[in-house]
Amino acid sequence: MDGTLRKPLRLAALEKLLNAWCGPGKSTAGIMQTLAGVKNSGANHADNTDPNAVFIQTTRDDLADLTFAVRQSDRAAAARIAHRIRGAALVCRWTDIAARLSEIEQELKTSAPTDKIADLIAGVHPLLAAKAG
Repeated sequence: MDGTLRKPLRLAALEKLLNAWCGPGKSTAGIMQTLAGVKNSGANHADNTDPNAVFIQTTRDDLADLTFAVRQSDRAAAARIAHRIRGAALVCRWTDIAARLSEIEQELKTSAPTDKIADLIAGVHPLLAAKAG
């Protein structure tokens, strides 16, 4: 048993894996109930029925993390965050935001000054605000 799960994650597969790791006689019902509750809660976002609203709030949080990583000169962390935001934007079909994040990713691979990257990040906020309406 390697203990890995593939995406998309299925609760039944997770339950099977937890049962295997926890051993016989150990109940995973509480864990599974908690996970089902998290799934239904929208991960603490206000409007979990609207994926765009979740994306907007999550992206605002991620942009703050991205800015922090850039200011800390942690380009590897910043690149991971930018890549995650770009992927989510593509899922939402928000190609303007995805294009901006692609540009940020490219600049993070170079020796571009921190201020230039910060300006590119700042340019995402108006695009996001336009999506929020």
